[in-house]
Amino acid sequence: MARSKNSGYGQAFLNGLESIIPNMGNVFVVKSSTDTSDPNYQKLQDVMTPDNDGKVRFFTSISDAVDACTTNNNDIILLDSHTSHKVTSMLTISKSRIHFIGMD
Repeated sequence: MARSKNSGYGQAFLNGLESIIPNMGNVFVVKSSTDTSDPNYQKLQDVMTPDNDGKVRFFTSISDAVDACTTNNNDIILLDSHTSHKVTSMLTISKSRIHFIGMD
């Protein structure tokens, strides 16, 4: 079954998110690379495809997702709750208006 941001599961997913943060910028998903067997891994990867300009939306590390955010844009980083997200060095959040939401 094809999934996209514009229909079915993808549209419901983003509409639910918009009810939490109505003025949202870009949405990024972080899922652990060790969770590829989790059915939601593929589902989220199908929905969070790169934009037409090549901006990646699906990450396996928090720091990569933070790097992709734009300051003052109300970007959202969704952290999958299926696993823990390990950070091996200090994570500096120097951009403004970035929202972290756990999906649990």
